[in-house]
Amino acid sequence: MTLTDLAWYGFAILGMYVSFRFLKWNNRQLAAKKAPERIADAAKRGWSYEQEQTLMFEIGRWRGQSDGIAWVGETARSGTKRSSLGGSAIGSVTLVTRWYTLQRMPVSGPVWLMQDTSGAGAPNELAKKLDDMDSPLARTLIGKMLDVGLPVRFGGPIGDKVEGASLRPVTLPATGYDGCNLMAADPSEASALLFQRLGPAMIAARAAAGTVALSVLITPEGLAVSVPRWCYQADELAPLVDAGVSLVKAMR
Repeated sequence: MTLTDLAWYGFAILGMYVSFRFLKWNNRQLAAKKAPERIADAAKRGWSYEQEQTLMFEIGRWRGQSDGIAWVGETARSGTKRSSLGGSAIGSVTLVTRWYTLQRMPVSGPVWLMQDTSGAGAPNELAKKLDDMDSPLARTLIGKMLDVGLPVRFGGPIGDKVEGASLRPVTLPATGYDGCNLMAADPSEASALLFQRLGPAMIAARAAAGTVALSVLITPEGLAVSVPRWCYQADELAPLVDAGVSLVKAMR
């Protein structure tokens, strides 16, 4: 590799860095313009609203209290992905809206229910794949990926407390949970919890998610609900708030 090649690589990396910084600056400017409107919108419901720009994510954060349950709702998106033709914006790399409460839950370990995007697949697909996986290294790598992904999906206060390697697949019934997978630190506890206590509330939560996939994470520290979309207004967050509150009340 010649000095000329190194120089071109250097310019390319510098250009990517400058583009990334400009994108973040532009996102902050746009968010600042929308902030007063969103603060006022949240206040109508008795909620508060704030914005945060991290290294990777632009985050809108609502705080409120419903039926005595204090909660936080966050909508987060990463930088904008661009098409290969013409460079026009076609969407965000990562979109997530998450709701969580730090009320203590009567479980000994984490329980995680995942719904796929279509909701039409067979249940237990993930469980079957993991059961067929004999490699300790592969299971360790999956655990590490979950350690990174769960805080993004459910928020740090809940997701950071879960050790991904502790989660094991749990068999779901063939009806009522189409396209869903369940993982838990204690499979027997997860089955009783889901089928005996959370059934009706879970159906309502899945309906609140609409056409996108729903995920629910229950830990001793709290409960979180997540969908892969961005929320612009308090009205868009409200169904997820109601779903989360219903699940917490069902746990009592």
